[in-house]
Amino acid sequence: CFAGISTRSRLTFNTLGEAMFTMFSLSIVADWTEVVMPVINEHWWSALFFVLYVIFSTFGVLNLIIGVITERTSFVQAEYAYSEKKRQDNRRMRQIEEVADLIFSQDDDNLITLKELQDIITSADRGPEIARVTDGINLPVGYSVADLHVMLDKDANGNLTKREFVIGMARLVFCCD
Repeated sequence: CFAGISTRSRLTFNTLGEAMFTMFSLSIVADWTEVVMPVINEHWWSALFFVLYVIFSTFGVLNLIIGVITERTSFVQAEYAYSEKKRQDNRRMRQIEEVADLIFSQDDDNLITLKELQDIITSADRGPEIARVTDGINLPVGYSVADLHVMLDKDANGNLTKREFVIGMARLVFCCD
């Protein structure tokens, strides 16, 4: 329909390829007047066509750009959330190991009975430090370290090893994650 209209621009509608490239150039609003004005002089109604074409194509390109930005932002946000969760999990695991070190630090046989655990938790030298560290571990509501002795004693022999304590605390703390 627009083929054969002469313009000062190298952008024309003479062949399908040239018309496609011309329409692409118009969609990015390049060489607008050199291409469009001769066509509008020839066909008055083409002004409406070109205006609608530019509006829709510009919004289409804009939507593509926004889509790419949104997708990338969502990906970065998910990566950050994952790394932050890993960082917090590592911090909590270090705190569990710190509590185990505090509890088992002065124990010769590497076994703690319920009575020994209660004595350690209520002692003046290690008790406050254990309470401070366990605040950041997020134990289940209503549980103290002493309440966990029975739960963490995997072989139910009344003695809790450091390994049973660390593994059991990790399972308990990370079970809902």
